[in-house]
Amino acid sequence: ASTEAVEPHHPSGRQPDPGITALGRAQSLCAARWLAGNNLRERIDRVFVSPMLRALHTAQPLRDALPDVPMVLHRDIFEVGGCFHGPRAAR
Repeated sequence: ASTEAVEPHHPSGRQPDPGITALGRAQSLCAARWLAGNNLRERIDRVFVSPMLRALHTAQPLRDALPDVPMVLHRDIFEVGGCFHGPRAAR
């Protein structure tokens, strides 16, 4: 299944739980490499992650780069306006 952005299917323009885009994936890889390559591990106690698909995909490269850093799934972290509830877009 593709995680690329798809056309919204809701009049508000919002899409419920969209995946990460190719640009977002590239940015998350760059951020993870930078954090791992700049000796910042000792300054990172844990990473809090939203349960939203896009956030989970964003956190994965960091988890791969810093496997000993605990990732904490925090269900109350979500985008401004709250979690969107509506029909899921086809993926």
